[in-house]
Amino acid sequence: MKFTRRKGGTINSYPKKVAVALTRDSLRLEWFLRLIVITVAGILLFWGWKLDVASKGFKVGFPSPRDYYVLSDVVYVDEAVTEQLREGQASRVLGVVVHDVSLLPIVKAVLEEIDKSSTWLYFPKGLADILNTMPAQKREGILAITRDLGLRLIVFNGDIIDGNDIKLDLWRYLSDTDLSIADQNIVYQILSYLLDLAVKVDAEATSLVREFYRSGIDPIERLLQPGALL
Repeated sequence: MKFTRRKGGTINSYPKKVAVALTRDSLRLEWFLRLIVITVAGILLFWGWKLDVASKGFKVGFPSPRDYYVLSDVVYVDEAVTEQLREGQASRVLGVVVHDVSLLPIVKAVLEEIDKSSTWLYFPKGLADILNTMPAQKREGILAITRDLGLRLIVFNGDIIDGNDIKLDLWRYLSDTDLSIADQNIVYQILSYLLDLAVKVDAEATSLVREFYRSGIDPIERLLQPGALL
């Protein structure tokens, strides 16, 4: 069987295989054109929908062009309030105080012999210079109060009186003396330096304890009931 096609006033005959090949090419072209039309239509529909949503919907961080209401009970976590409560709980931990028991006897010995100039070698140069230039009678009074107050704050077995805030206790004791503010500051500087040799705030332990208290605060949940405005 043959197919014929008229061209230029003549009739050309094509074999069956050639005619089938031409038919397949036509089908491919037809489906290709259909695919292009479908693709273009899909793109137009997508962008039309996107522009419509953009004009009627909302974006995070931007004001919504219209009001939205809750249709059913909605429970959500109030992150801001939860974080605020956790930070407040953690901030209550001022610091984890640790002390080296092996150094307390040395501190105690320095306090007991603080009136000797050789003991001042343990002090920072600034403090030692202040004591050296101070009138003898005034210096003796300041050092006597420093010794008595320091021995009240520590005991030989390594326990610290009111150890939660030893420097606050120090200022409280100083306020009960007859020393001037300037002389109180000298006593505070000496004792603060000596006590810091054996008493330290452990930053790592403090961080762990603060995190422990933070984790104790459960997330704060809020309930939105139907009809509530989002």
